[in-house]
Amino acid sequence: MKKKVAVLLVAAMTLGLVACGSSADQAENQTEDAAVQTEAAEETVEGNNELHKIGVMVYNLTDEEVLDRKKYLEGYIEDCFDVDFIYSAAIESEEDALTFIQNVADAGAEGIISFNTHDIEKEVELCEANEIYYMMGSETIHEDKFNAVCDNPWFLGVVGPGEEAEYNAGVEMAQYFLDQDYGKNYFILLGGAPIGNEMHRQRAMGILDTFAASAGVEFPEETEAISASGEITHLEIGEYTLCLVPGYVQIPDVAEKAAAEYAEDQYDCVISVYNGSVLADELKGAHVGIVDCFSEQNMLYFNNDQLDYVTGKYGSIIGPSFAAMYNAITGHADMLREDGKAFQITQGFWTSTDKEDYEKKYMVASSVEIQAYNYEDLRNVCVEFNENATLDDLKALAEAYTYEDVCARRGIE
Repeated sequence: MKKKVAVLLVAAMTLGLVACGSSADQAENQTEDAAVQTEAAEETVEGNNELHKIGVMVYNLTDEEVLDRKKYLEGYIEDCFDVDFIYSAAIESEEDALTFIQNVADAGAEGIISFNTHDIEKEVELCEANEIYYMMGSETIHEDKFNAVCDNPWFLGVVGPGEEAEYNAGVEMAQYFLDQDYGKNYFILLGGAPIGNEMHRQRAMGILDTFAASAGVEFPEETEAISASGEITHLEIGEYTLCLVPGYVQIPDVAEKAAAEYAEDQYDCVISVYNGSVLADELKGAHVGIVDCFSEQNMLYFNNDQLDYVTGKYGSIIGPSFAAMYNAITGHADMLREDGKAFQITQGFWTSTDKEDYEKKYMVASSVEIQAYNYEDLRNVCVEFNENATLDDLKALAEAYTYEDVCARRGIE
């Protein structure tokens, strides 16, 4: 078994708390808590000789957010629970998704945590055929798609921002830029909005609706239709000029077209509904805002004055998603049903608009020593370790995702 908990958690917890400025008393208390945590983890390791295998379906193995989650699951959770994660390569099509599900089912996986779905009905159907569980780990799907699978007992549910929070992320980012009055010309990256990515679609609609409201005029068509266009689009809305660029710039052909389009005009601002860092060199000199994650790379962009605004998630935010899956694969799937249906749990974003605030939050988000969702947090909502754990407990933990919530849990002032 690849387990190595031991005293590392204790020593690292103390170091992390001191580094983040908490008091000596707080550090001492947290060290005692970590000792209890370590002892429990060691008992788990010693008491199990067989690992539970869980497939993890992702869209890109080089993406910063994917890597942060992978580091948390493989570098922390695997050391504290009797589990082994099997990662997919980049899932780019429904065929890729179904092939991965079948392969990991054949390899003995008991569940799939998905961060990338193409046809959730087909994916859940295949999981049902193989009697393995499926859930969305930190995503947003359209309500109709959720309703299509929510009665299937092999579909556990969705943890993520939800449509309203995704939309508001776009609204708040666009409004911030308008309030700063950085300029009138905007280069807007729409990502997967035109091809069914519900998160990107909602964010894009929020951005466009905010420009329309600020200008006091309406677009010639609904913003939902505009965000669904698969072509580069130029729009005038009041005093603002917008260039809308669909597609993922991680794809070389898309990046080439986007860079060429950007070079044709002088854009004051760049707003992206996802990580567009592939274009970082081309975008130097512009004010940039993104919906992404609290990664080391984004901290470097802030420090180099290449980033003005980021709203997004952090690696260990997926801890409660793992706890939900762990409950299911250890025989407690029934505790996850709400009136016989799959659960929907809300987790939102952290936001920073300057490098000092970003660095403060990054230290908590990325620290192996602190862990926003640590072993003890998760153990308390897993029936295997706490027979009184309920879905409401899991929801409460997941929904305590904010920076302030994490600092309160970890005793950081």
